[in-house]
Amino acid sequence: MHESSLIKILSSLGKKEMTRFVEFSSSPYHNKNGELRTLVQLLSTIYPRFNEKNCDRKLIFAKIYPSKTFSQSKLDHLFNYSLELCEQFLTIEAFKEDKQFGIIYLLERLRHKNQKKRYERQMKALTKALDKQEDRSERYYYHKFLISTEQDKYYNSINSSEVDKSLDEKQYHFDRYFLAVKLKDACELVVRRQLLKLSEPMKMMREVIEHISTNLEDYSDDPPVVVYFLIYQMVNLNSTEHYRKLRISLKQNARFFSREELNLLYNYAQNFCIRKINQGEEPYLKELLQLYQELLNHEKLIFEGPKLSQWHYKNIVTVGLRLKEYQWTKEFIEEYKSYLDEEVAENAYRFNLASYYHATVDYEKAMELLVNVEYTNIRYNLDAKALLVRIYFDLDEQEALTSLFESFRKSINRNKLIADFRKTGYSKLIKYTQKAYKLKTSRSFTAGKQFQQKLDKLSAELEREKGVFNANWLKMKLQELSEELPKP
Repeated sequence: MHESSLIKILSSLGKKEMTRFVEFSSSPYHNKNGELRTLVQLLSTIYPRFNEKNCDRKLIFAKIYPSKTFSQSKLDHLFNYSLELCEQFLTIEAFKEDKQFGIIYLLERLRHKNQKKRYERQMKALTKALDKQEDRSERYYYHKFLISTEQDKYYNSINSSEVDKSLDEKQYHFDRYFLAVKLKDACELVVRRQLLKLSEPMKMMREVIEHISTNLEDYSDDPPVVVYFLIYQMVNLNSTEHYRKLRISLKQNARFFSREELNLLYNYAQNFCIRKINQGEEPYLKELLQLYQELLNHEKLIFEGPKLSQWHYKNIVTVGLRLKEYQWTKEFIEEYKSYLDEEVAENAYRFNLASYYHATVDYEKAMELLVNVEYTNIRYNLDAKALLVRIYFDLDEQEALTSLFESFRKSINRNKLIADFRKTGYSKLIKYTQKAYKLKTSRSFTAGKQFQQKLDKLSAELEREKGVFNANWLKMKLQELSEELPKP
């Protein structure tokens, strides 16, 4: 019973939502079934501890029907009715959150009731409220389209001789709603095609792009159309030009989007930079850091509620260190530690501080911190081992490095929860670090020309290989070995 649809949906409710649902079920307007009220009250006393013992069928049945013999079908019917009532409650809660949508339906009722004066007052207030809001996502145009549709129906119903523009406005807002949604979906489809190797194009997309390309100025006051057009061109054409324009447009239009959607828009820009970095275009590292900084400075947009994800924290540190922005990165590590979830804060802080000390060549402090990183999280476990590989390589700790290679390889092969791309990436890191270290230790007894040939061969092999974790570090180590050779 604790696995029923009703229990699952009640488990997803917040505490205040559960209280409101109890009140909702107690209202005779929404529910006249006393047994159903009893069930909801009973489940509210169990909430949120819905387990097999608390939700025992016979126990629940006996509390609702104390004088009746247990009937599974009777209890199932009551649970189904309660589920329907809960879904009605969630529908009404959604209407309460989107008041504009609810007023549009109210206008329709007022029109049918021929309440002209009240209709016009509500329409005026709704239009004014919508025009005052900054949100200009596709939802704004959808609401405007629905309002214009309702206005046109009202105009036709009163047989007015006045000139009415509601039909023109309906088409205007529908066009923008259509284009915004079309472009938004197209951006996501391009990304999915790249990931899943899909080939089927989106219908009418060519016509939409040609239309907007030719008439872009006509949509300059329509942020979602402009922004998603730039994103589509950027991701579809891998276009630096459109990335630059998107960066400008995001700064100009940020206030017109909700936090959730603005995060999505920045995510497209971040993924574009990451793609460019993976293609060897290092200047995009600076672009990526600037995007992170904007997300931090813009009302902590990158936060998930009041907290900063440990993985965002780690990614920002990684980018800052790769750019050698050591002072900024150290300040970031210290300042934003307090915004991490308490359960992961110390672990994330130690690991990222260790990364900082490794980058600034303070290996002793880095190793001291890594010893205190708790390896309960597999990603920290593997990343800590990868960091130790780099430290032991630089310190020429041959015995420790050899032992680490063995334990690292076992960790990868034994753990079935590690994603395949991570297994491959770390395995390749071990493989090429072993080759690089073998070459490094042979330098003193290998002729210069022969050593350079082996170095060039390994560098070319590494360049061809894809998906090697810490590949930039390996390339740097090979470059250092080349620079240490005596010049002819």
